[in-house]
Amino acid sequence: MTSVFPTNAKLTFHLPTGQTVTDPETGNVISVLGDLDIECYLKPDGVQSNRGIDASPGVQTPSETMSGRMTNPIYVPASIPVLAEADAIVGGQVGKFLMRIPTQDVWGIRDVLGDKIYGTFTELKETTPVPVIDSGLVSAIALEANRLVAVVNGLLVYADQSILSHAYAIVGMTKAPTNPSQAVVLLSEGVISSSGWNWTPGEPLFVGTNGQLTQDADSITTGFLASAGRVITPQQIYLDVEEDPLEL
Repeated sequence: MTSVFPTNAKLTFHLPTGQTVTDPETGNVISVLGDLDIECYLKPDGVQSNRGIDASPGVQTPSETMSGRMTNPIYVPASIPVLAEADAIVGGQVGKFLMRIPTQDVWGIRDVLGDKIYGTFTELKETTPVPVIDSGLVSAIALEANRLVAVVNGLLVYADQSILSHAYAIVGMTKAPTNPSQAVVLLSEGVISSSGWNWTPGEPLFVGTNGQLTQDADSITTGFLASAGRVITPQQIYLDVEEDPLEL
């Protein structure tokens, strides 16, 4: 059925598929997420202070309250929870939409107008790409992408929080896989995305073992404890390795 409202927004939800996989590097069991696209009509209801969202780099506050109707499909899919966040394009603006599903009209009206939705839209500013450093340093071992590295004897190895000498030797994150003895391109402080991540938003990141990041600070009992940034979305972080780590 065609909606009577003009479509002006596309929302992409990242929802669990019910499947899980085991991360071969960490052994952790993680949920497999699938994308669900819906189209809708949204109109602004006003501006409110966005105190519920951290003003991380790339995020603009305040947020804007919006309400509207589903257009394609006209009913909210059952897989979308009552409160869910989606990547959003609303009227050409790119951002995040925290959608709430209110109590619906009687069936006759729903069939004509589509389900009601409302929520808050936070526009993402155009972010400056994370600085890329042509370090001139070469790798001592084969390095994978998106791993923290430290300089040891003039060569790059995986940074490891259990090795105290790495505490002040971390120089960035690898941009791409690198073979031994090859020059390494590094990413420094800034926003980094990876489809292979599944972080918990609102929780900090720490330097882990073998070049990896971790959110489990309680597991770090030897070596050093160093913040590595914060999570923006499950697949996006703001990398910022602490320069004054805590020696354990």
